[in-house]
Amino acid sequence: MTETAGETITFDIEGAGERSELELPRALVESLADESDSPTDVVADVAQFDFTRRAYEMDEDATADARAIERDALALFEAHFGVSFEELVEQG
Repeated sequence: MTETAGETITFDIEGAGERSELELPRALVESLADESDSPTDVVADVAQFDFTRRAYEMDEDATADARAIERDALALFEAHFGVSFEELVEQG
């Protein structure tokens, strides 16, 4: 296993009665943060964005529930960020 050269930060993720740890380079988390974001906010935002992106790109033929999953992910994204996924992606 390759050792990290820089400082890391560990996050505990809990849900559905299970727990996992996520270790990331501290400098990466800090580089993605705005001045008012905590490290936990950054990780939550990245997770929310990536899960929504994956739902948005989901192959509708792969599952009958793909449209419902995408709709729910998009609604939760907008509730989290206050802007639709499409609007945010178009700005980038």
